Amino acid sequence: MENFALYNFDIGIKTKVKYGVNLYQQIGKILLNHNFKNVLICTDQDIKKLNFFNEIVDLISREGINSSIFSEIEINPGIDTINKAKNYYKNEKFDCVIGIGGGGPIDVAKAVSIGLTHSGDIRDYIAETTGSKSEITEKVLPIISIPTTAGSGAEVSPVSVIVDERRKLKIGFFSELLFPILAIIDPILYSTLPPKATAECGLDVLSHGFDSFVSRYSHCYSETLSLKAIELVFNNLKKAVFDGQDLNARGAMAVASIFSLISMYVGKGGATHTIGEPLGGLYNVPHGYACGIAIPAMMRFLKSVCEEKYIRIYKTINNIDFSYMKKREASDDLIEDFKFFLLDLNLKRISDYVPKPDINILCDYSINHLAVDRIPRMISKEDYKTIYDEIFSKEYL
Repeated sequence: MENFALYNFDIGIKTKVKYGVNLYQQIGKILLNHNFKNVLICTDQDIKKLNFFNEIVDLISREGINSSIFSEIEINPGIDTINKAKNYYKNEKFDCVIGIGGGGPIDVAKAVSIGLTHSGDIRDYIAETTGSKSEITEKVLPIISIPTTAGSGAEVSPVSVIVDERRKLKIGFFSELLFPILAIIDPILYSTLPPKATAECGLDVLSHGFDSFVSRYSHCYSETLSLKAIELVFNNLKKAVFDGQDLNARGAMAVASIFSLISMYVGKGGATHTIGEPLGGLYNVPHGYACGIAIPAMMRFLKSVCEEKYIRIYKTINNIDFSYMKKREASDDLIEDFKFFLLDLNLKRISDYVPKPDINILCDYSINHLAVDRIPRMISKEDYKTIYDEIFSKEYL
């Protein structure tokens, strides 16, 4: 039974979310209603080629609003990308930055909003364990997020995740001032995403939901959101992967992305991210895939302390209730459910991305990750070696 007298948490999500099919067609009027006159659009080369992107630019122009486009954004954008945008537009007077695309463009939009309004080295604003060297202030430009992937949850997050090329590490800029003022969620925009990317992004949603649900800091609010997100992923991700035009599945995944990120933010999760982020930072493995592929191995490590929570997940994704099953049986079956779920997505093997991993270095990065203290069981470097060995074994998936 839950003990509400022991809970201690904050809830403060500052992003207004607007959801609807074809909602993107209102972007010009939305900007006009905010009195924006000159906006910077951050996106990537793939999005820039799509018809809806050109339509968005045209809709903005029709309202007499000027827009500039920065599209030199990689899958895992780095500090160099932020500095490039800063140098391009340092003499411009923007009143809004819009991120269109997946987590990369939206996170770049947040970081650029800092870079264009704050002096000094952008690295001074990185959120280290001791805080940032320089404070992010209210000078930041307002941010609007228009996601085209159900994955990172960057559309409702106050964090910008960027690669620091010097340290070969994913770092974060964090401030409540980085919450987008508005997230425009339109299932139509998600339908352009290819199957492989849909699967990888969906695993990011799943990892957020799992990490926040098992976090030592989870609570009734975060667990409600994360459990619903996990359920939505299990019921809809495969549909979205294999029938990209299924707007119901796309919409469900879009909502799951928001639920899981908010649960991650207020419930302070991170177990699989302590593995996924080193894989991304050191070997450029897609973030969602890297975190998602780690789930079964991390589940096995946490089984001894998470059996009650595993039963709740098992009941939810299988839509059953039972009293006869032993906790250990349910936990083992749940791990198998997750493994088969990953297999059904026709994912690559991790060895295809990283044929010769340096597991010792990966373990060093993992054990020093900011989220280690959120894992509900004490974990050592040797434990990480066991987990990595499992993930990279031929029998894993």
